[in-house]
Amino acid sequence: MIRIISKYQTVFSLIVILSFWGISIAIPLNFINPELIPSQNPLYFFANVIFLVDFFSLTYINKKRTNSNLNDFFQNTDKITFFSFLTNFLPIFPFYLFPTNFLWVFPFFKIFNVSNRIHIIKDKSITNRTLVTFSIFIFWFTQVAHWISCGWFAIYQFSNTSFYDNYILSLYWTITSLSTVGFGDIVAQNTEQRLFSIFVMIAGVGFYGYLIGSFSSLLSYRDPAQKKYQTNLENLSTISKYRKLPVELQHRIQKYFHYAWQEKLGFDENEFVNQLPHGLKIEVFSFLRKDALMKVDIFADLSSDLIEELSQKLQPIVVTPDEFLFREGEIGDKMYFLIKGEIQILQNETEIARIFEGDFLGEISLFKNQTRNATAKAVTYCNLYYLDRENFNKIIHKNDKIYQKIHNQILLRETKMDE
Repeated sequence: MIRIISKYQTVFSLIVILSFWGISIAIPLNFINPELIPSQNPLYFFANVIFLVDFFSLTYINKKRTNSNLNDFFQNTDKITFFSFLTNFLPIFPFYLFPTNFLWVFPFFKIFNVSNRIHIIKDKSITNRTLVTFSIFIFWFTQVAHWISCGWFAIYQFSNTSFYDNYILSLYWTITSLSTVGFGDIVAQNTEQRLFSIFVMIAGVGFYGYLIGSFSSLLSYRDPAQKKYQTNLENLSTISKYRKLPVELQHRIQKYFHYAWQEKLGFDENEFVNQLPHGLKIEVFSFLRKDALMKVDIFADLSSDLIEELSQKLQPIVVTPDEFLFREGEIGDKMYFLIKGEIQILQNETEIARIFEGDFLGEISLFKNQTRNATAKAVTYCNLYYLDRENFNKIIHKNDKIYQKIHNQILLRETKMDE
């Protein structure tokens, strides 16, 4: 279940996650070399304070949810809640004040809380899912590799006396083992090391599968418009090969796909929005198309209710250069609104006008219920919305201003045609 969390909760979760990452790196190093990051290091105290704040905040939240006092909370809580309580309680113990190594394991119980926080943040992320997924992979990989490296460091008899060199050798052995490469230049020399190697090699198989899955997940999060663009090019290559499309036509199709990718038109917004509940659908359509509608002069001062209604009725269309939007003499059943591009208006194959961004065309046929009196031809790539006859009649009868503006524009254009 996706939980909606505030910006402040997200920031605090990141602080908890980074605090856990810091001590999960420091504690294993302390085991193999106590002088490297001693117990007096402020990192331990800082992480302990963060975990303490987190524990009391979580306890308070759970107490509010159960609407009970603390004694009732312990008596009535289920196993999952108690497990969560326990794994958040143990890490707040000031382990760094005691030399017993057993107590230094307590902070690692925070891993369950951290894993849950990471899952929530990933669910919340929408626009940066690729970056978040990659960051999560790096987070877990660095920790697991470090823990195994420290384990190998502790049991392997190195001939080198340098701590830094020995740690790098341990990390090198870990990476080659986890990645299933295993060059064989560092080998187990006794039963303890062989058992450890067996465990790491088994873990490496799982890690390798996780690695492939993670990168597959990253690829699946790529821009849907770009994904559609690549698919379209592959389909174009296939149809060109088997159906022998003319080279000039191939180039025109390729240019259109490239334009659609640049304009993010390869992703079908309508298909996505239409699966939403009615209320959300209205809001999303209104947001996506409001700026475009505001570019059209006759819609500049419309009420928000009418904008919402129009947003649902309008349908997008793209016209390529030299393509005819409609021809003179055809039956007109749509009115068009030009959002981007340039359109040439022809009558008897002679240019009589040009339509630019923010203008509309095709209204005369719908308004007067007659055939097209001119031809519309795209000069550039054009992004338009169209309104069909049924919805056109509904809209103009609801708003006198739109009716009057269209009527005035028709009179102006007919006057220019007569001249």
